[in-house]
Amino acid sequence: MRQTEHWRQLMDTQLWRCHPQMTIEWSRIAERIGRPVEAAEFECQGSTGWFVYERYANLASPISGHFSDFQAILASGVSPVDVRQLLAACGLSGFRFDHVPVENGWTEVERFYLDQSYWVCLDQGYASYLCRLQSRHRQWCQQLERKKRKLAREVGSLRFELHTENHAVLQALIEWKQQQILAAGWKNVFHSPWARDLLKETVREQTPNFAGWLSALYAGSQLVAVHLGQRSGQVLNAWIPTHHPEFSSYSPGALLHLELLRCSSERGITHINLGRGENPLKVKLANSTSQMAIGAIFRNQWRQRMARTLFHTKKWLVGVYKRPKSVQGDRQRHKAEVKCNLT
Repeated sequence: MRQTEHWRQLMDTQLWRCHPQMTIEWSRIAERIGRPVEAAEFECQGSTGWFVYERYANLASPISGHFSDFQAILASGVSPVDVRQLLAACGLSGFRFDHVPVENGWTEVERFYLDQSYWVCLDQGYASYLCRLQSRHRQWCQQLERKKRKLAREVGSLRFELHTENHAVLQALIEWKQQQILAAGWKNVFHSPWARDLLKETVREQTPNFAGWLSALYAGSQLVAVHLGQRSGQVLNAWIPTHHPEFSSYSPGALLHLELLRCSSERGITHINLGRGENPLKVKLANSTSQMAIGAIFRNQWRQRMARTLFHTKKWLVGVYKRPKSVQGDRQRHKAEVKCNLT
């Protein structure tokens, strides 16, 4: 009980620490489905705190792997924690991370890259937020309103459920998200049984400190969009959104997000994390951003340098792969011309 209270007290000291994936409940969910979770309570340089991770041999990884949206080391002091000393005490050689807020301090030297994380602040209420959104993106909001009326007219009147435990809704989320992932050429993180168990346990967890919200948007009897989020106090993590691919022209994902923001505000949510990484919907909805650190920290300095080099090499290769087709075509033609000249 003392340890649990200590954990909760550390979370209450700053807003970013109140993220649902920083709660002890989130770690327990991961542990229940068989993830190799370890929690280390420490005292270091006058600070006390918690370092929670998954162990793979002697390496630490974030809780829930690819499903992790937020990672940090909870500590009471103002000075950054000596992470290498902490790793040594835990018998670890390194820690890989990709969603650590820069406010956590210790990432300043060892991070490889910074990325934007998008937030919606509703501290002045949803009506005020919507007014400012319509002012910034008037044409988009008008188009969305027309699509909303068209969807209601052509398919059925719209109905939004903030939370449902309907298994069919969760199954639809998994199927649609898998289709989206495969179409984009990404790794199918939903393939593993533990991933589905993680989602199921999140939906089941309904406590004052953590709750999974499985939200659904219907047009008539037709389910058109789904979102699985996580709430902790006044913070909501917009975790996994998706929509029925046949209704994409109506922008059901955007319609669901606006309903989610409205209902969340009515239930006392003041901050919604839309996650790291840019996409058009996040950019439009967000009225605040923060920076997230990506990188790794190893006790061995040679391994540290190699990890940094490998990260930037991969990032460069991804950039080359994602170049516009016209640029790639020019490169391919140039290579063909060179080959012809050589032969």
